Amino acid sequence: MGCELQANSSIDRFIQNSTRKARRAILFLQQCQAALTEKLLDLGDWLKALFGIRPEVPMLPQDTRDPQARAQQLAESRKQWRYQSPAFLPPLSNVDGKPPGEELSGAYFAQMLPVLLDMAANQVQSCHKFFEDNPQVEPDLKALPAYIEQASGSVGPTTLLKNMMVSLLDGKVPRPRTLASYDKIYQTIPRPSLAASYQDDLAFAYQRIGGGNNTIIQRVAAVPDTLPVTDTLFQKVCGVEGTTLEAAAKEGRLYLCDYRILDGIPAGEVFGMAKSVTAPLALFYLQPGGTEGGVLRPIAIQLGQRPDSEQTPVFTPLDGIKW
Repeated sequence: MGCELQANSSIDRFIQNSTRKARRAILFLQQCQAALTEKLLDLGDWLKALFGIRPEVPMLPQDTRDPQARAQQLAESRKQWRYQSPAFLPPLSNVDGKPPGEELSGAYFAQMLPVLLDMAANQVQSCHKFFEDNPQVEPDLKALPAYIEQASGSVGPTTLLKNMMVSLLDGKVPRPRTLASYDKIYQTIPRPSLAASYQDDLAFAYQRIGGGNNTIIQRVAAVPDTLPVTDTLFQKVCGVEGTTLEAAAKEGRLYLCDYRILDGIPAGEVFGMAKSVTAPLALFYLQPGGTEGGVLRPIAIQLGQRPDSEQTPVFTPLDGIKW
């Protein structure tokens, strides 16, 4: 028991020391980046003034001053773009080569380094917490070297790692039972602020215009026939007695997220279990009031492109936990 406590204490000290050193390195790199950026900007201005170079005025491709040079540039660039076959992540292709100037800049990597160091420190602490909470996997850890040696010649590294983790954890580590269980992932980095409110209807609606996929939502002139939402249901959800869907559409307050692009995509499987892919329709209403013209509110979500009460039911905020 004493040895175990001593080992855990050593791990804690190692993590703390590593984190402190990483943060010192981050601060130093940020200072270097700021100084280097300033010097490069000064050098660029000096060279432009010395050689009388005037900055190029940005313009659309069709407005270029030299169409022939533009066409030649495009032809050369197309030769230098190379793609791998989509074997790793079909049907997507991977970039294998690109023209000069398309690489990520050193300034970008300098900005990314602090983030990567923070993620690494969090991962170390998260793993430490995992094995602390799941001591039952410790005996299997000792068997890993023999497993790797036995399987390394027959499968690739990615498959080997996947099989190893499935064999190690299957049936021995309890699956998360609540969404709060995922908070354990955030050990040294802050939990996203949206995690506290993402289940709120208004926060959900905001993500359609301020989230990572904000180009799908469109204003519609009518509810599509494939989405069976009635005036009665609309009025109950939004508390707008007397207002019809037709009136809301005429006022420009009806919006739809149509994910038809996902319809028919093969679901595949992961770790031997079938995955699920839906192509939903989601209806929203810009309710008058609040600030800046109204509040976007979800009305209904149908889990497919074709109405079917069994296969693609329609859910609304009135459905409680199902919603």
